[in-house]
Amino acid sequence: MKKPIILCILVSIFTMYGFLSYDRGVRGDLYFSETRPNIQLKIDRTLRYLGDIDYLNGRLKAHAYMWLTPGDGPGMDKMFIIEHSTVSEEVAYLTSPHLFRGLPSFSKGNMDIGGDNYQYVFYITEPKGKNFWTQYITKKGFVLNKPMLTACFGRVSTNTAWTKFYYMKTYDDQKHFRGGVSEADEILMKQFIEDFKHDIRYRGKYK
Repeated sequence: MKKPIILCILVSIFTMYGFLSYDRGVRGDLYFSETRPNIQLKIDRTLRYLGDIDYLNGRLKAHAYMWLTPGDGPGMDKMFIIEHSTVSEEVAYLTSPHLFRGLPSFSKGNMDIGGDNYQYVFYITEPKGKNFWTQYITKKGFVLNKPMLTACFGRVSTNTAWTKFYYMKTYDDQKHFRGGVSEADEILMKQFIEDFKHDIRYRGKYK
């Protein structure tokens, strides 16, 4: 009788001090977040989980989870990134958060993800671009070797925190997005949204 009581006490102590807390993480093909955003996402098994990485740049802190579908050689066909970012209250007070600062987008919209409204932008991710996640996938043996059509879905949780979902796929750069956005490009973006809904499915909120 003493052993179960001692075990319960230890579990309580570990939980109290955060040793058994799991705010965010990945279990198999399921991504979960028990804090903002409070959701579960089921990731299609064709997307291979690479891992997660922390990034710190001044007063900006980000944590990203990454999946991809290998393509030819070290390249990739599709990629999905969950990025949680925070800034200090001081910076948030001086400059209001802007989800898509610096992204040269050519199409914008809104979409419901898990009962919450997310803004989205479409743009092209070029192979020559370098940032913390391209460096990470290189270490994992992959490279961004083709232009990728990218949609970034973003939502502000608080003045100091926001979440972005990056979903990208290879496309025919000789056929699409050559100049202005054509009717064929619009059709491609609509299908892109449907592919995103298939590959990353909302599974319900934590309470």
